[in-house]
Amino acid sequence: MKKHIPKIAVLFISFFICTACFDIRENIFLKKDGSGKFTFVIDMSELKVMFGSSQDSTSVTSGLEVKKPTDKIDSKFEDVKKELRTIDGISNIIQNVDTTNIIVTIGFDFKNVTALNGAMNVLFKDEENLKPVTYYEYKNKQFKRLESASKGFLKAGFEDKNAPKDKKDTEKSPFNLDGLFQTISYTTTYEFESDIQKSINKEALLSSDQKKIVLKCYPFVEDSAKKCSLTNTITLK
Repeated sequence: MKKHIPKIAVLFISFFICTACFDIRENIFLKKDGSGKFTFVIDMSELKVMFGSSQDSTSVTSGLEVKKPTDKIDSKFEDVKKELRTIDGISNIIQNVDTTNIIVTIGFDFKNVTALNGAMNVLFKDEENLKPVTYYEYKNKQFKRLESASKGFLKAGFEDKNAPKDKKDTEKSPFNLDGLFQTISYTTTYEFESDIQKSINKEALLSSDQKKIVLKCYPFVEDSAKKCSLTNTITLK
């Protein structure tokens, strides 16, 4: 099954042409009736060393003013928020852009899993294929995470369309795309009103109260021993 990384993550990553690692966190609280709360966090705090701790949006190097990539985050985040407002069943949309620590957050309440899937299609939008994707299912006391990540799809999102097509010039590029993928950690945290009976993804960790399950992995690494899938089927009591 084809896997994606959120459109919003692609937007932000394109501003930070480096191989510093960063974390993506997907959090869901699901009620018995299928409604709930979703929060999505992109933590790029390790990139602080690249820009320094200054609060200023610009810096001066050799007499030239250089804007920080974080200056563009607010406008891009607002575009995503506008799209989410058009989805029936999505409400209480919040956003927070911490340009000091380079952590971006978006969250919302969803009326049902249909609305949640609609919102996920905004965050994970594939410009080459706008056919709706089902990321979650919830029925008969089972919650399923169906979609995960495709490195091939992501490469299309990261490619610079204006870059030279000559292979030698491409090889000279300082941006190590493959290296970037190796560093992306993706954590899913799902919490429920009901107790969790079982989970088919053996990498996921169940909390002591049996209401929360957490999975952290590196879905894009090439080493099969370290690679894992975000997909899961969680059966509730």
